[in-house]
Amino acid sequence: MAQMNPLGRSIVAQTIVDRTKDDTPAPVVPIARTTGTATTQPRNDTDLFSYVAERGFHFPRELVSRYLVALRTKPFALFTGISGTGKTKLALLTAEYFARVPGTRATRWEQPEDTDHDFYLPIDRVTLRSGTLTPGRDQLDYFNVPAGGTETFTATITNLLGAHGDMTFRATNLVSGGQKHLTIQVPSSVRRAMEENGVGERDYLRFEIVEEFKRYRVSLFRPQAEEVEIPEQDRYAFVSVRPSWNDHTALLGEWDPRLERYERTPVLELLLRAAREEEAARAAGVAPAPYFVVLDEMNIARIEHYFSDFLSALESRRVDDDGTIRQEPLNLHGADASRITWMDHLGIEYEIPQRLAIPTNVVFTGTLNLDETTMGMSPKVVDRASTIGFSAVDYAGYLSGNAAEQARDPLELPADPTRDADFLGSLRISSASDAHAVADSLQPFVRLNELLVAHDQHYGYRVLNDVALYVREARDLIGDDPATLHAAVDACVLQKVLPKFFTWREDRGGLLAMLLAFCIEGDVENGGRGLDVYTLLDAVTVDPADRALRADGEPAYLPRSAGRLARMLHAIG
Repeated sequence: MAQMNPLGRSIVAQTIVDRTKDDTPAPVVPIARTTGTATTQPRNDTDLFSYVAERGFHFPRELVSRYLVALRTKPFALFTGISGTGKTKLALLTAEYFARVPGTRATRWEQPEDTDHDFYLPIDRVTLRSGTLTPGRDQLDYFNVPAGGTETFTATITNLLGAHGDMTFRATNLVSGGQKHLTIQVPSSVRRAMEENGVGERDYLRFEIVEEFKRYRVSLFRPQAEEVEIPEQDRYAFVSVRPSWNDHTALLGEWDPRLERYERTPVLELLLRAAREEEAARAAGVAPAPYFVVLDEMNIARIEHYFSDFLSALESRRVDDDGTIRQEPLNLHGADASRITWMDHLGIEYEIPQRLAIPTNVVFTGTLNLDETTMGMSPKVVDRASTIGFSAVDYAGYLSGNAAEQARDPLELPADPTRDADFLGSLRISSASDAHAVADSLQPFVRLNELLVAHDQHYGYRVLNDVALYVREARDLIGDDPATLHAAVDACVLQKVLPKFFTWREDRGGLLAMLLAFCIEGDVENGGRGLDVYTLLDAVTVDPADRALRADGEPAYLPRSAGRLARMLHAIG
């Protein structure tokens, strides 16, 4: 409940203030179990596949597997397809599942409340350096200082860290941009006492009102701390994209100079929590807990307009010689304030810096509807994401409650590894070493890229490294069976190459026909010249799982990519 100050005006808690209680963030302690000298993080009590099924949803295991492997190689995935196929639900269920593992605790510091009898001014770095206190906006009415003027008042100090007696404080009220900026100058003896006795930036000076505006009793208040667990719902953010979004402030918020506060967003709050978790996990030597951002109907506005800063920051990541991941930060504000902080619903304080690097434990999933109401995807977006299509629909299985049985896919993950708390917590950045490690398995992608050169649609080294990392992750998680590695390359063609052509309304230069021929047979004669599209389409059938089968019933060379291309060419007509 709001308190009342001496002038009868309501005092409400500030969530964003330009003052400080601490130079360093409150520590976050990852929950870990120790066995002997080894520290292990807890595991989920069930696997992701079971978690999804227990909630009444069915998705092909290989589709979920492709999604998880994609997130382990690049923390940005896109779900495409018609409405009602479960794109948003899978993204949310995955976020909820990984948030279930207890992974973080944070230190919450006691927050004193102002009343009509007393109020608390925080000691910040400016106080310790120059002896200046900065009241919050809702504390201005405790003082009677005219605009542009200076007033003094008397404070009775009783054994405040060795300082005592009546002392004079000076209050100055500067006006800038029509706003009051009140500061209180602390006597030098009080400042020396604070320096000598280890007063820190979580401490406060308590002012008890003796005579309104003229006399106060001042004492030191040191808040108590307690550990609290970060709730599951604070580890993921669901955001519905709006058609009007045209810059990053829709996701990151902005500084309001008129109100002198930062207008936050759920995404910014999540990034701040994830950054705190990442820092603490690094100090503890464990993988940080993952945090999820789900952007629903992402292409209802132009992705390059509101998400371009994120794309650039994610793409700037690189690994130094010492193994440290570096990246360009996001620009949040240029506010001229000593410190901007936000206090969440748990009472945990976070600093909002001028620039913020995207924490490496944050993964982004966007859903896209490909219809006349949405925007197309630019090459910049496609190149930086794994695009996973939702097109297979099994009405018979849905109505009967028994999904159609499918043979085990070579790219299907075993269930148990998904229970690990660090399954998505450690960022991996692709490099040439990945390509060298699985060079033989990459040959289908290399040959396909050579065919794209003649059409000026080929890819560079970064995409090859990304494909290689995807294949390595599949090998490490599933096994080194050649069928698994080949299926991983097929998935990369489907998720990295073909999305570039999703918006084509014609087969320009026979490129799609050439790609289909390659994905059916693994080779193309004469660079694909003279291919007959109808002959190609008659040569394959697409099964309910969107895999292309040749006339003899055997899978095509790259069955998933061939199935997708066949559907695209049928749609073009």
